[in-house]
Amino acid sequence: MNDEEEFFESIIEDGAQDPVNRAYQELLGDDFDASHIRESLAARDPDERAFLALVMCSAEVDNGGFEQLFGNSADEIARHGVEGAKRFGLPRQEELIQSAWDRWRESSPYEREEPDERLSELDEEWYAVDEELQRRLLEFARLRSNAG
Repeated sequence: MNDEEEFFESIIEDGAQDPVNRAYQELLGDDFDASHIRESLAARDPDERAFLALVMCSAEVDNGGFEQLFGNSADEIARHGVEGAKRFGLPRQEELIQSAWDRWRESSPYEREEPDERLSELDEEWYAVDEELQRRLLEFARLRSNAG
């Protein structure tokens, strides 16, 4: 195994040790249809849907901000993310996803060619409250693991 293969293998192993990542992977399973993400999420148990949507929202925003979230998934994940934040008792995250979603829908594709200052501000606000989101996701993953 070369250095690059060892590096990617270590990432996979580290991910398997993370309870949130492990729960996310288990819940996705083989029957999750990424091409019809809205329907696939809607078919889930409300707590599972909340968890999956929040993990997806978090991953996208952490990777490139709300512009990344909406550019990759439009409103498909955001709607469930808003509902998930509400279900998990995360009013600030609920407000941030909704505000960013509203901002995105107000803008035209031409405006989206330039970075949106308001979305960038919302990104920073999201990062500032990320610890609480991560705590709730971990709590869900651990409860799920203990129940199984």
